[in-house]
Amino acid sequence: MEIIRFALGIRFAPVAQDDAALERLLQEVPKKRFIGMKLYAGHCAIDEKDDERILTVVTMGQGIKKTKALYNSIIKSSVLNGMLAEHRPIILTNAIARLDGLEYCGEFNKNGELIKAETAGKIGQGAPIDQ
Repeated sequence: MEIIRFALGIRFAPVAQDDAALERLLQEVPKKRFIGMKLYAGHCAIDEKDDERILTVVTMGQGIKKTKALYNSIIKSSVLNGMLAEHRPIILTNAIARLDGLEYCGEFNKNGELIKAETAGKIGQGAPIDQ
């Protein structure tokens, strides 16, 4: 995967619905944290210990300061902390660059709203991701 500036990967424990985890992330973190970032999501193992059902959500495209603010918002959310994978819940640029299987979901506009990619689909399917 080609990384644009800094990348932050949030790894959610296997859940019944992937869209629920993505939706919760977008609800729990202030919209201003996402402005200008691109969003990718999918199921991909990072090593042999990993569960392939873990949902990995990746944001990228902004500088270190903005990426760190997003990270801090995630860590401070007790709701999100309860949903994170036990094995490597947060991954950064170098680990993300080695991942295969992430789908481009869209980009966040100046209001922090996700503008969906025309080709984006539900994770593992072909329909649009619900916000």
